[in-house]
Amino acid sequence: MDRREPDVTSGPLEGLLAGLRLAVDRVLRQAHGCAGCGDPDADAERLSRVSDWNAVSALARRHGVAGLFLHGLNARPEVAGRPADAALRRLRDRLLLCSGRRLRGLQRADGVLAAAGVDRLVLKGVPLSQRLYGHPLLRSSADVDLLVSSTAARPAEKALLRAGWRLHPAEVGGGPGAAFRRYRKHRALVGPDGPVDLHYCLFSNPSFLDVRFEELWAGRETVRVGPASFAVMDAHDDFLFNACHALRHGSAELKWLCDAGVALGLAAANPRSFERLRGRFRATGLEAALECVALLCREHLHVHLPTCSPAGGRAVFVSRGIERAWSKASRPRTDEKVRGKVAALLLGPGVRPAVDELASMAAIRLAPVADHPRVRGLRAFVRAPAATRWMALEAAFFLLAARLLVAYAPGRRWRRWVAAAEGEAAASGFPPAQRRILPSNRPVPRRIGWLVPKVAASAPFEAACLPQALAARWMLRRRGIASRLCFGVRRPPGADLEVHAWLTTEGEGVVGCREAETYRVFPAPTTG
Repeated sequence: MDRREPDVTSGPLEGLLAGLRLAVDRVLRQAHGCAGCGDPDADAERLSRVSDWNAVSALARRHGVAGLFLHGLNARPEVAGRPADAALRRLRDRLLLCSGRRLRGLQRADGVLAAAGVDRLVLKGVPLSQRLYGHPLLRSSADVDLLVSSTAARPAEKALLRAGWRLHPAEVGGGPGAAFRRYRKHRALVGPDGPVDLHYCLFSNPSFLDVRFEELWAGRETVRVGPASFAVMDAHDDFLFNACHALRHGSAELKWLCDAGVALGLAAANPRSFERLRGRFRATGLEAALECVALLCREHLHVHLPTCSPAGGRAVFVSRGIERAWSKASRPRTDEKVRGKVAALLLGPGVRPAVDELASMAAIRLAPVADHPRVRGLRAFVRAPAATRWMALEAAFFLLAARLLVAYAPGRRWRRWVAAAEGEAAASGFPPAQRRILPSNRPVPRRIGWLVPKVAASAPFEAACLPQALAARWMLRRRGIASRLCFGVRRPPGADLEVHAWLTTEGEGVVGCREAETYRVFPAPTTG
């Protein structure tokens, strides 16, 4: 009996890497005239065994390598079968739309800063795609990154704001964990042509890679994209920045690996250039970072590099952690940042960057804690005026007393206290729903009605409507203001009976009056 070996299919990540190797090989051979990388025939064979092209397309979009992947497939048109046409067509249309928008946004933002007389360098994005791949739309980018000097950051921001950009909401409100950030490296703006990040230093941690803008500007180069030209960093400084940027983000996107693979392939074609590149990393104390990037490019892109020292243990450890994260279909968030901080800690040039990275990791972990209502309430308490702080402490004391009274005191006693204060109870039965109760316009009741719910939301114990109403009542009594405690009941369709308590003074609401009109009033608690 004839036994045939079962067909071995290629997984989505394996197929994506095979297509990227074809793309890098084609770029090095055709765009730069250098020796290619890998084995194109073997990569084409792997691509022909891909079973799920939709998963490959999703990974290509997630890693920002859709243009490069399609560029590699165009070198072998016989690889992708007919079932892949629809997925690749959607990928191509999305790529052209996003890349064209980024190019238009870059041209407009660069023109605005040029008209304002601001010196600027373009980071990553369209010029990097043109320089490395010979085409401005092969490399996708999420935003436009512009680097200016620290003294020109404010004028550049004002120029962009006048031109129609506006600050990102996270920049206006600070965002969760903003108080824990030790350094800031950019201002994020959004506009009609997409977001713009206005950088005034390369990294948020200056001790990791401290390069002055004036040095980068003195050694700048110009990249032409059609009729436009953009100022960029020197090729070696550009690779140094991109490699460190990728490692600090955990190299979670494969587009950074492709950038490094093409740049290292170009440097390997000229031994003098490669030695100069190694010297640039050595001078900044980031030799381990270069070892890690070279190891990843050799193993996954099969880039042929000159003989150099084998990768150390730190580089191997970081590279293995990076590889495990590539197959994730969703865009990582906190895990990506923490992995990048660990990489920067291990590959950084000294003790101080390691300490700074640890502090930054703690800030990332504390970001959700900083957005907790109780932490927000504590920050508001510290920043409030002294009179507000004393009133907040008074509200917290009365809320705790009311909570203990309702929870542990015998019901007949506190009901008798409330009934005695209310005076004569209304007749039995339920009167019709009352008119809408508007919040009080008087200063003291309005202030108490605003403060008591805020303190209750930040309290470490539960303080529902009745403890809030009792606490506000006691605070008004201390100030000689009479108030009335009201109770209501309602039964929503298909739900249990609901009871609510609120406080009024002279017919105006103090606490809990927003939903009062939806309840039917019943008599205050009596002694019986």
